[in-house]
Amino acid sequence: MLLKDYLRKLPADSLDWKDAEKSLEIISTAASHSNSAIRKMENLKKLLEVYEMLGEEEDIVNPSNELIKEGQILKLAARNTSAQERYLFLFNNMLLYCVPKFSLVGSKFTVRTRVGIDGMKIVETHNEEYPHTFQVSGKERTLELQTSSEQDKEEWIKALQSTIDAFQQRNETFRNAIAKEYDDMPIEVSTAELGKRAPRWIRDNEVTMCMKCKEPFNALTRRRHHCRACGHVSTKP
Repeated sequence: MLLKDYLRKLPADSLDWKDAEKSLEIISTAASHSNSAIRKMENLKKLLEVYEMLGEEEDIVNPSNELIKEGQILKLAARNTSAQERYLFLFNNMLLYCVPKFSLVGSKFTVRTRVGIDGMKIVETHNEEYPHTFQVSGKERTLELQTSSEQDKEEWIKALQSTIDAFQQRNETFRNAIAKEYDDMPIEVSTAELGKRAPRWIRDNEVTMCMKCKEPFNALTRRRHHCRACGHVSTKP
């Protein structure tokens, strides 16, 4: 702040102007890196806390994971719409749907379902008997949830939708960048050549997306599989 004030009051034709401006740029860059490191450490601390609450059984302590929101919520049963107490942990790439454990020591929650953000949809529902409800639909499961207030519902919907939008934007940017990288890579192999000789297997670290559909790989729904005929890496065995 002092350097900014000094630079603002310093005449533009001063001999010290360029040195002061460069110093301010260096300090600003250092401060930015420092703040980024602090945020990463705070996020890692949160991940470790959640890891302990889940009984150290869920593999969530990863620098790429970011805890967005957590909180108690009610889940409406599919058959009789009775409300059951649940707890949600929303990350930048998944939603953990948990059941509370009534224990004085050890883990506090058991993960019932891990719902990926990829393909997730949020729908606001209207139930006269159970107000403040909304629906989370994912590839793994669909949940009808109820909050304690309209404000709480809006906050959850906003957090979930923002996370979905950010995830889709990252994936789109990633796909566009990778598509350019592999535009020149031969995808199709002549069927006449298949089986004549052993193919060269494409190494896992050579590709980050399916060589057929060009969707990015992940550890849950799009795992790497090698084609024994052509050696390419795809999402389907």
